[in-house]
Amino acid sequence: MATMYIVPKKTFQSTVEAGTKDEAITKFAFNMDSDMNNYFDVVTEDELPAYLKNQDSHEETVKSFMKDELMNTFGYKEEKAEDLADAAYELYTEGKAARTEYGCIEKTVEDDRMAKC
Repeated sequence: MATMYIVPKKTFQSTVEAGTKDEAITKFAFNMDSDMNNYFDVVTEDELPAYLKNQDSHEETVKSFMKDELMNTFGYKEEKAEDLADAAYELYTEGKAARTEYGCIEKTVEDDRMAKC
């Protein structure tokens, strides 16, 4: 049996022993709600380095977009925008289906403004 990596769409998560990707998903998702399968990928050991590299690139792209929006739309200075972009990205990667990238930016701005009151 080959080692298959069960990974969220964002970062490395878990491993299972399985012969195929389908078997790995079945083993991992046995007690999970079926909707959760939409949040996970299954990659082989050979595919894992490329997967992780791609995830890092995606994170940088999304954080850059968030930072630009925070600076250009909400008027934050670069350093504060970078900190808030990190917080917005963390919120975005919690995996709640209803949260969009932009929605997470707005929530982070709202939380930041409430903290100042």
